[in-house]
Amino acid sequence: MTKNRSCNDKIPPGVIISNSFIEFEPKKNQEPKQTLSFYNLGTPFNDKPLPPLVRAKLITNNQEDAVPYVIKVYNIIFLYDGISTEKISVYLQQDPIIPSMLNFYISYGRTPEPTTILNPVAMNFTIPTFIKPSMVKVFLWNKDPETSRGTVTSVKQGV
Repeated sequence: MTKNRSCNDKIPPGVIISNSFIEFEPKKNQEPKQTLSFYNLGTPFNDKPLPPLVRAKLITNNQEDAVPYVIKVYNIIFLYDGISTEKISVYLQQDPIIPSMLNFYISYGRTPEPTTILNPVAMNFTIPTFIKPSMVKVFLWNKDPETSRGTVTSVKQGV
């Protein structure tokens, strides 16, 4: 993990999550199985990404000497055509105003070129945690905090 950062340098706040906690479908370096084309909207997407679809579950870790909880966050994100999952980094921040909320920032490193084609990507995080979050917010971050889009969802209690 790296040091905390603020939005001012256009890098998401929080700490970067190791790729070992992240899974993609399709896998990195694979072509997308599906694409979404929006030809009838008149103009291509270029100012704001679509917000991700998110579901979250908290699992109690009953192993002795272990982190007490594991949160699983299931996402479907819509990447602009031409952006590879290789470019994605994920940052985690405990919300500074609502301590029971975790913020995840999915960053793809640049503002994309305008396009009418979006590639849906399933992206899952499995994160050990000492806090018991009641909500998560997942942002699709495109280096401009004002045009980044997020989804808030409650965390379901699992086994």
